[in-house]
Amino acid sequence: MWRAFCVITLVVTQSVSAASIVFSDDDKTLKQSIVSGWQACGEVTWCEDELIYYRDSFIAEARVDETQVHIELLAQYSAHRLSQVQLGLRKDGFEIIKATIGQQSLDVNTLLTGFSRLEADKILILFINRFSQSTPRVLIWQAGQRQLELISDGEIIILHYHHDAQD
Repeated sequence: MWRAFCVITLVVTQSVSAASIVFSDDDKTLKQSIVSGWQACGEVTWCEDELIYYRDSFIAEARVDETQVHIELLAQYSAHRLSQVQLGLRKDGFEIIKATIGQQSLDVNTLLTGFSRLEADKILILFINRFSQSTPRVLIWQAGQRQLELISDGEIIILHYHHDAQD
């Protein structure tokens, strides 16, 4: 069921048991960390069988070239892991800008045209809490110019990031 995808901008550090990641704006550091710390699995593709994001383990694949970075993290679904990943994204400065859960969507930027940030956050939280955590969802997160998708279908969690280098 694990599909190969392109993947998220991160800084990678090597530990004894597994590499770990922290999201970063710095593409040069990110690229160097991936190329020097991950296993080469293609001409411009690097892989890791166990990559830690905060406390959770993921399978990772990255495509890095001179102008783009793609990173994808994959893990088996659990409600706890989904919550922890979202907490990690918040710690890394990301905010949800769009949520699609089941067949319903909520665009935070549209909300902000008629509500304060605090009111929009409350509406977003109430929207997300209407659904079981295992309900399929796509949450679009943003931090500055960086954007990623958190995709969950109740079986797998995918973090997908694509960033064009701004050199």
